Amino acid sequence: MSQPYCNILAPVSRTEFHADYREQIPLHIERSASDYFRELLSLEDIEALLSTGSQYFPDVQLVNSAVDIPVSDYTDSDRRIVTPGLWGHYRSGATIVISGAQRRFTRLADLCRTVSQEFCMRSQANAYLSPGSNQGFKPHYDTHDVFVLQVSGSKLFRFYHSDVALPFSEETFPADYVVKDTVQETILLTAGDTLYIPRGIVHDAVAQTEDPSLHITLGVFPLVVRDVLQEMVQAAAERNVELRRAIDLQSPVTADTLQLIKQQLNSAVDQSLFEAARSRLFDEVAIAMTPAGHGQLTAVAEDARFAIESTAIISAERNDSLLKLRVAGQVLEFPEPFATAVQQLIDHETIAADELAGLNKDQRTALLDQLRNVNCIRVVLDS
Repeated sequence: MSQPYCNILAPVSRTEFHADYREQIPLHIERSASDYFRELLSLEDIEALLSTGSQYFPDVQLVNSAVDIPVSDYTDSDRRIVTPGLWGHYRSGATIVISGAQRRFTRLADLCRTVSQEFCMRSQANAYLSPGSNQGFKPHYDTHDVFVLQVSGSKLFRFYHSDVALPFSEETFPADYVVKDTVQETILLTAGDTLYIPRGIVHDAVAQTEDPSLHITLGVFPLVVRDVLQEMVQAAAERNVELRRAIDLQSPVTADTLQLIKQQLNSAVDQSLFEAARSRLFDEVAIAMTPAGHGQLTAVAEDARFAIESTAIISAERNDSLLKLRVAGQVLEFPEPFATAVQQLIDHETIAADELAGLNKDQRTALLDQLRNVNCIRVVLDS
């Protein structure tokens, strides 16, 4: 079951978020609960991670808006983090950045899985620890949407004029980008708050007071219209040989050539091709997610009951006698009679193996083992 902190938008509804904020303007969600995100990460967690002696640049790095910090100041010849140098720069005002933090902290991995499932987007988490009254990055924009989750301390976010509209996620922020005009808006983020920033919005942030500021930036990578169109054209080309024919780009462009291309593009836009494209894109989101391993070591008694791990399932798609199950890290396809058995698991709160219809004992065992291995069912322990 998802933890309360996984609901990063509460109390704002998803409907309100999509209608009024997504890809439009920042959204600041103030909460009176300063411990809302406390379980996600702590200063002690970061100290413990860096004390292992096995972290490397650029997964862990330092940034300071006031000065460039040579990587050699806090790494060895193999770019392994040398903590005395890192702590020294931190105390002098540098921000510690942990990229891909979901690969190091279990709760952040769970959070990313939950967000990827709910928004059907790839996601990743970075952690930022700034000493009080200091700034890590200069004004910049991100090429993906971000949710800033303030864990402890506080940070003042400043927003500037932006002449970039919804950049693609594969683009990079130009190093020579010049910030125009002065600060247009400020938002003070305190512990327990969420801040949504659409991609392309120029901003920076400064830690407030003397206490360290710890926040998590959850980056989400939306599927855009271009992605759907590319997949629709690909699906159409697999069905229509005309889209696979060579085209002479050296010949002058004529009205007839353009008309032919328009006709072929029109043929690639229909509901069945859209459904095919959406299915492929959903598959990519599922495969990109890191699977969990909760409950894998729990012994299974003969009379055990099982429950579906709903947070692990991105979607279940039934097509005639085939059921496609998207889970973190994999896309599984079940023909009959397994499709009906999987649907039973989804529909029931708990179910025993011998209650699965249409399967013999060996088939039930094989199915349950497969579903446990991808962490989408769990053994229900007696209370």
